[in-house]
Amino acid sequence: MSAATQPFRLPGHVALPEPKLRFGSNNPQDIDIHPMEGLIRFGPYSLGKLSPVPNPIRVGMIVPAELEDSLVRQMRELEQVHQPRERKQYLPPFPGFEKVFGVRIARGGAASRIVLSQDLDREIGAAEKPHVVLAEALTRALFALRNARDSFDIVVILLKEGWSQAFRGPPGDDFDLHDYVKAYAASEGICVQFLREDSALNLSAQALGRSTAAHRRSQEHRVSVRRDRGRLRCPPERGFHRTGSCPAELRLARRAHRGTAAPARLSLPARLDLPARPP
Repeated sequence: MSAATQPFRLPGHVALPEPKLRFGSNNPQDIDIHPMEGLIRFGPYSLGKLSPVPNPIRVGMIVPAELEDSLVRQMRELEQVHQPRERKQYLPPFPGFEKVFGVRIARGGAASRIVLSQDLDREIGAAEKPHVVLAEALTRALFALRNARDSFDIVVILLKEGWSQAFRGPPGDDFDLHDYVKAYAASEGICVQFLREDSALNLSAQALGRSTAAHRRSQEHRVSVRRDRGRLRCPPERGFHRTGSCPAELRLARRAHRGTAAPARLSLPARLDLPARPP
């Protein structure tokens, strides 16, 4: 290397500024680097830009019997003011769902409430394939909600931590309960939001995050299911980003559209290539 040639050296690190975020205001100057502070000050970005959000947002539920009261209580608390109990330098006070999003949140009609069997714990614990048992229970509940479609806007599915062995398939099987149930719900045109017992029922640090999820789900349109060479197609503009091969879900959708009284017991294939999780 000659004296005139110097090696190119990169700096050890570069400090990047926080990105500036846009929210619900039409004023281009209304920006914030803090996602929660900006949401509280200016409202959600989708305000006036996407399909209108129903007011109130009616929430249906699929819930274990012993956790129903806790979930209903949390929904009520979303309308209240909450002070952060942790990460106080980052989390702002939560002023209530309606003040942030401009709409209320309410329970759906009586027909939109599905209480799961108290025997489900025992069945999951005794099953050779617990993920099949839980998947069947949840898809049957969603199927039943077809007849109450005019009484809710989104459905919350609350999962007990005691069912965690059923959230995924056994070693060598990449089954994922979240993806499977989301794909089935899409075939029925139902927007769903999963909650887990260990985190969802602790409102103190997550009020704004849970509220944002409920508001976002309420804007999802009915997802169209098209038979395209055995593929479940979820258009990107409806919240999904990729198309996966889902023969089992298509069979369920076809059976539902033919008016079958209830889905037959699922025979889950060893591998399901499902749509990627929506953001």
